[in-house]
Amino acid sequence: MKKHLIVIGIVVLLLVVGLSGCIEQIDNDEMEKFIGTWVSTHYVSGTNLTYNYTITFSLDGGYDSDGEIYGGIGKYEVKGEKLILAMSYKPNMVFTFDYYFSSDGQNFTISDEDGYFMRYTKQ
Repeated sequence: MKKHLIVIGIVVLLLVVGLSGCIEQIDNDEMEKFIGTWVSTHYVSGTNLTYNYTITFSLDGGYDSDGEIYGGIGKYEVKGEKLILAMSYKPNMVFTFDYYFSSDGQNFTISDEDGYFMRYTKQ
């Protein structure tokens, strides 16, 4: 009986360790979707003005953006269904967004809990 419990314990331990690796792989696969340069165009209502914001995601988990809210350089990660941007020059500035990609992977939209959203197109 004691041997059966040991075997069951080892099997459970291996399953937990194995499945945690799968979760990390899923997050890494999601991060790879972001890699590259993306542009978002904003139109100012009632004018002919437009603003283009660019963000570039790197293989090393870094990002560079000229966005008005989270502009600058920093690190990004994907946890679950959240995109997290941490600014390098303001260590306490971390932005968490829900995100979704278009079916062709050429666009993604981010949104936060306050209703702020931006749609980006891959360049």
